[in-house]
Amino acid sequence: ARDAGAVSSLAGSCVAPGCTCVPDGTSEKVAIAGTFSLTSMDGEGPQKECRFFNVEGPTGHRLSLLLQEHDRHWTEYGAVATGCISRAALSKPGSTLVATDLMTGSSAAFGLACPL
Repeated sequence: ARDAGAVSSLAGSCVAPGCTCVPDGTSEKVAIAGTFSLTSMDGEGPQKECRFFNVEGPTGHRLSLLLQEHDRHWTEYGAVATGCISRAALSKPGSTLVATDLMTGSSAAFGLACPL
């Protein structure tokens, strides 16, 4: 587990071990960091320019999910879904999802503009 200060210093790039890269692609991707797992899925049809993310953490724990560089934030218990996020927005370097367990303070960063 890392503190939020350690995660925020990664805003410019995703470098292991402090950040887990989630390569863009044409299929479902799963990344695991600590107690968090992130699933990334590509949109289809009218939402083909979207990526959808779901982060799961410990059952019953309140989670926060922040999309750095875009000022978007979600909070939910156990798992957090983002809804549609534009592929164009995610191609910007520094696009990072930071998951935080609000009960324990543990957090994990997932880089979204990582090369394949």
